[in-house]
Amino acid sequence: MLKRIFLFFLIGVFFTFYIPLSYAAEIDSLSIDPVNNRGGQQSIYILNFSLSDTIPPAAQWQINFPAGFDLGKVLLAGSNSINGGFSVQVTGQRILISRSGQGSILRTGINYDLAFANVNNPPPGDYDVVVKVLDQNGTSISSDYSVGLTILP
Repeated sequence: MLKRIFLFFLIGVFFTFYIPLSYAAEIDSLSIDPVNNRGGQQSIYILNFSLSDTIPPAAQWQINFPAGFDLGKVLLAGSNSINGGFSVQVTGQRILISRSGQGSILRTGINYDLAFANVNNPPPGDYDVVVKVLDQNGTSISSDYSVGLTILP
């Protein structure tokens, strides 16, 4: 009997510590807002979102801007609601903002923000930006979310 209890204990420890967590990152609400929405101007952009699933501490946000936006000077990102550090990579019209893995898991039911600076706005018009969440290996853990924004004259 004692061996059986010990065996169940070991199985419980195994499943608790050695089975990797699986994350989905579905977003309940999402907006992307430039601080300066004038054409040809440089701006800070703020991504605001809430979640219906958790996001791991080493998650990445892939933000795809349409042609016309100049992302060449985007160098930094930060947040008032997400702890841990961030790194930024820009490839063409894609910004990849990665969490350091040192912060907390992002939980459901909380409004989060993620800001990044030095985006040069395109000419006035309506544009769609596509956002998705990736795990630390670059595998998508969310759907693609298209968000509209308007650049003014």
